[in-house]
Amino acid sequence: MVCGGLIPAAIGEPISPLIGRLPDSYRYANQLLPAVVSIAESMADAVILERKHPEYVALSKGRDEYVYHLQDKVFIRYIKDRYENPSGRVCGDFAIVRVELMDDDMRTIPPLMAWPMIYRNNEWQKLVRDEEGRYLWQNFKPIELPPYATRCFEDASSAGTR
Repeated sequence: MVCGGLIPAAIGEPISPLIGRLPDSYRYANQLLPAVVSIAESMADAVILERKHPEYVALSKGRDEYVYHLQDKVFIRYIKDRYENPSGRVCGDFAIVRVELMDDDMRTIPPLMAWPMIYRNNEWQKLVRDEEGRYLWQNFKPIELPPYATRCFEDASSAGTR
């Protein structure tokens, strides 16, 4: 008998623990938006521009956009395929996310941001760049990006995300 598309092992054979398990990249991608929201919330608490406190944050990974209300702590809008070209992307344990803070009239509070992210220690963390262009994380330690992460960040910046 086959259940859920899985073929049982022959009698006496051990069943692989990977059968029926999603790749880690799916788990990483599903944890990205809550992590970015958490960072955006703490950033919005610290930002007061022109005496206006950010009310919303728009997040984009891929072609889709998600709008989050900071005070109510809820996603209020999902716009599928908003962008013709991906404005952010997930590349395994690295990602770049387009972040836009907005006021109570949903007008953008500049600048538009592209946050490079890394998945380490079971959570997404924001990377920063130093004056020399190196990426830094956790206590500002430099990190050498693997080639696929470099391509991920370059592809997103060439699509208009900065």
